[in-house]
Amino acid sequence: RPPTPRKFPTVKQATSAPNGTGGLDPFRGSTGVTVLVAATEIDPGEEVTVDFIGLGGESGIGSVMGVKPNTSNGLEFAIPAPVVAANIPVRGDGRKVEVRYWAGRDVQHSAVYTLTINELSGESFGSVNCTGVQIGSPATLSKSEVAENGAAIEIEKWAYHEGAQLINVWAVASGDRKDFLEGAPTPITADGNFTTPLPQDYVAPLPVNSRLTLYASVSFDQGHSYRDFKSMEIKLVS
Repeated sequence: RPPTPRKFPTVKQATSAPNGTGGLDPFRGSTGVTVLVAATEIDPGEEVTVDFIGLGGESGIGSVMGVKPNTSNGLEFAIPAPVVAANIPVRGDGRKVEVRYWAGRDVQHSAVYTLTINELSGESFGSVNCTGVQIGSPATLSKSEVAENGAAIEIEKWAYHEGAQLINVWAVASGDRKDFLEGAPTPITADGNFTTPLPQDYVAPLPVNSRLTLYASVSFDQGHSYRDFKSMEIKLVS
């Protein structure tokens, strides 16, 4: 009969249960997570590698295979933040990660640890803003003060940000949608914001006292899914 597999690993930043499952607050993984292997499971001299298998399977964007320990004699394994980010659920799509390790000459991996990451809510994740807008109920933007090069749609740097992520930015006015960016990269400016123009020639034809709503969504998994920032409704004034 096959040998009993070695005990499952755990994730340092997660809350783990005795049955080999764990839950992770997404803000605790924003710089990556650490997989832990119990020293009692490893014999002296055995080499250990970790597999962190998430979105897309073994070769997917949410996975990293054969991770070596942080130090030559350690049993801690660093999982990069972009890999963690790809496994954060979007609109309850039920993503899970399987974590396992291989030790010595084993032909069977350890027992599997199943990690669930909590979803990022729109309220906690980030908001769309616009320069020149007067905050109120509703927020207002003076059409006459929008410069020729437009106003700036801004989003403060968000958790897990990296410039290779993809972003959509658009507006809706009177039920009509206008896309400003579709699947564009997300470089952050020196002052810590992502920014893109709200064009003057988009604002100019809209009637005074009409309303538009600015939206944005970003992908942590190269376009497989997008998570929404909190939108911003604006009333146009003269």
